[in-house]
Amino acid sequence: MFCNGRTRGHERFGVCQQGLSATFTKDYHYLVFGAPGAYNWKGVVRVEQKNSSLWENGIYDDGPYEVGDESRLDPELVPVPASSYLGFSLDSGKMLTKKGQLTIVAGAPRANHSGSVVLLRKEADKSLMLSAEYILEGEGLASSFGYDLTVLDINADGWQDIVVGAPQYFIKDEDIGGAVYVYINKEGAWDKITPKRYDGAAYSMFGLAVENMGDVNLDGYHGKKQKCAQVNTAVSKSV
Repeated sequence: MFCNGRTRGHERFGVCQQGLSATFTKDYHYLVFGAPGAYNWKGVVRVEQKNSSLWENGIYDDGPYEVGDESRLDPELVPVPASSYLGFSLDSGKMLTKKGQLTIVAGAPRANHSGSVVLLRKEADKSLMLSAEYILEGEGLASSFGYDLTVLDINADGWQDIVVGAPQYFIKDEDIGGAVYVYINKEGAWDKITPKRYDGAAYSMFGLAVENMGDVNLDGYHGKKQKCAQVNTAVSKSV
């Protein structure tokens, strides 16, 4: 519990909400925590080495790394505004921005009133900071873009893609109840990508959960699963 013993109050770590989301990196080298209540609900993402076999191999000085800098605890270094809930959803990959570079993908579903997804990297040298490399912005007011997300290689090109849920997305006078955005990686140039949006039926909260199901039909391509909460159905497809 990294929030234990830190300054209390909602503007610091009093409502930290550590563990609302948590995941391992794909190689199980790190455990990644989200704490969306930290810093007046800006949110924090923290990466810790939790593999004892690494210590046996002489790997000791490897983190922990944290948004805001683990050694400085500076809320001004958090790349989203107050009430963003950074760390609400989490995943990671090593083929997202640069080949072999670990990238933590974190949802902030209330950032800027529509939601964001932040691609984080470890700073170089001996820094204990996670910093934003790219930020994907939601397009719909109160759409909860980033409520859930997953990393997968949809088109089997060696680069990992991102699928983002926005379960509160809607368009006035249209039968839309949530959306899922598919970002196909262009060799790490996330600022040049226009996502494909898939809309759900009215009142379905489509995109409440998204998950990488792996290569279900053994055709060499990963599938994705999107969940519609209120109608209790799920749609699986490869794109």
